[in-house]
Amino acid sequence: MLALAGELTARFLGHRPWQETIQTISIRPEGSFYQPDSTLGYKGKAGHFDLTLNEKIQFSVTHDADGWRITTTQTQADTLPELWILGCSFTHGYGVNDKDTYAAVLQEKMPNYRVRNFAMDGYGTLQNWMTLRSELAKGRKPSVVVLAYGAFHDQRNTANRYWRKALHGQQIADGLRYPYIRLDKNDSLHIHYEQLQYHPLPLQRYFALPSLIEERWNENEDRGLRSKFVTEVLIQRIAEASHGVGAHFVLAGIYRHEETTKMLRTFHLNRLHTVDISENLGRPLLRISIDNGHPNSVAHLLMAESLYKYLTTEVLK
Repeated sequence: MLALAGELTARFLGHRPWQETIQTISIRPEGSFYQPDSTLGYKGKAGHFDLTLNEKIQFSVTHDADGWRITTTQTQADTLPELWILGCSFTHGYGVNDKDTYAAVLQEKMPNYRVRNFAMDGYGTLQNWMTLRSELAKGRKPSVVVLAYGAFHDQRNTANRYWRKALHGQQIADGLRYPYIRLDKNDSLHIHYEQLQYHPLPLQRYFALPSLIEERWNENEDRGLRSKFVTEVLIQRIAEASHGVGAHFVLAGIYRHEETTKMLRTFHLNRLHTVDISENLGRPLLRISIDNGHPNSVAHLLMAESLYKYLTTEVLK
C-alpha cells in the first residue's frame, strides 16, 4: 500500500516512468566531428561536416585547423584585435549553419575585430576556463573575452547525476573522458576525468516513484558538490585571466532562467560587465525544432544584436 501511495503521489507531482531520449545524428563524412583531447576531454575535428539530426534537421559545420567553428570565410588580417567567445552548444551553434551562429553574425557586424568562437557542444565553465588558459599560453592576447553562461553549466562543472542523465544516449559521450571539479576540505578546486555513465534506479523505466526519489537524490547530491560555488570560482578565474592580459571581460547570459539571472546579478555587483542576451526558447519559432531547445537562426540573430549593442555601448565605447 505504501508503494502504491508513493506511486500515486509521484504521478500527481508530475513524475513519469523514465524514457530514454536517443538522438540520431548522421554525419558526412561519416564518423564523429569530435575528437579526444587530453585536457578538454574532447574538441572539434578540423574540416567541413554536413549533419542531419533525428532525420529532419540539416545543418553544416566547419571547424578550423584547431577544431573551432569558423565565424567567417573571409581572410582576416593578423593585426585585427580579437574578440573571443567561450561557451557551449548554444554558442557553437548546434543545429544552425556556420553563417547563422551568433558569433558569425557578430563578426559580420564587427569587421574591425576578429571574432573567435571557442565553444563546443557539451562544454561547461570548466572547459571554457581550460580553453582560455590554453589559448593565452600560445601568446595570444584578446581585446575582449565573452563568457556565454547558462545555469545548466553548473551541473556540467561537477558532472553531477543531472548531467550524466542528460548525456545518456548522446553521441558526444561515447568513449570520451570528461573533466569535472571536486572540492577539497579547503574549497580548492581539483580536476578529475572520467567516462561519464548514468545508471537509472531499479524499475525507473516502469514506475514514476523512482523518478521522484531520483529528483530528491540529485538535489542533495548537487548541494553536496556545491556546483554553483564551483561555477562562481571558475567565472572569477576567467575574468581575472582576461583582465590580466588587458582584455575586457563580459559575462553573457544565454539561457533564460532565474538561476542564470542570479549569477549575472552576483557578478554585476562585483563590478564586472554582465548582459543577458538570452531569448525565450519556450517559443517554438526560436527553437531548432519542437522537441529540441537549442536556439535556431532567428534566435541567434537576436542574441547577436543584443550582444553587439551591449559591446558597442557599454564596453567598447
